[in-house]
Amino acid sequence: MQTISRLYSTEEKARKAWDELKRRGYQDIHIFTPPALAEGESHAPASQKLHDAMKKAYILGDHAVVYAEKVVKDGVSLVTVHAPFSGGGMARAALDRHGPVDSGIAEPADPIHLWDETSPLSSALRMPLLSKNEYPFETVTGVPSLTRCEYMFGNPALTDDPAPFSTKVGMALLSDNPTPLSSMLGMATLMKSGPLFYK
Repeated sequence: MQTISRLYSTEEKARKAWDELKRRGYQDIHIFTPPALAEGESHAPASQKLHDAMKKAYILGDHAVVYAEKVVKDGVSLVTVHAPFSGGGMARAALDRHGPVDSGIAEPADPIHLWDETSPLSSALRMPLLSKNEYPFETVTGVPSLTRCEYMFGNPALTDDPAPFSTKVGMALLSDNPTPLSSMLGMATLMKSGPLFYK
């Protein structure tokens, strides 16, 4: 949920903003209008009472102090909506259509999230990359990466080398022997040819 508040110069404008939010399906909406003060009555008790009411409506304490002062002293009206994150933009647009006045409280800046094709998971989760290294395995082990562009399809065509890994790391093939285990153990192969089962 996100809390969005706007001050209006008249109660009529605040009511129109409140009505539009209701029509759009928002449920958690609060409106605060200037209290009627008796002749010579101090602003302080009214501000404190309004401040307490705003805190009960889950408006941040620091913001509630500023809003309560402005509502009591300047005669403006406040509309606050607690919108789900998916509906915050629409709530802001509805509130801004009715001519709000400056509250003196800075709006939180929404970070701009750009899609990065090279790191789609990080872009989708809106999380920074843990490392900017394109080839982390290569950096840690010192073994050149097989995923470099010369091994990708069509960039250029795949090599005809039958042992690309051995060529890439500069190592000879481990063995040209077709039966390395039998040769290593000094044993003949179990079956050279012939039927699989003997009678």
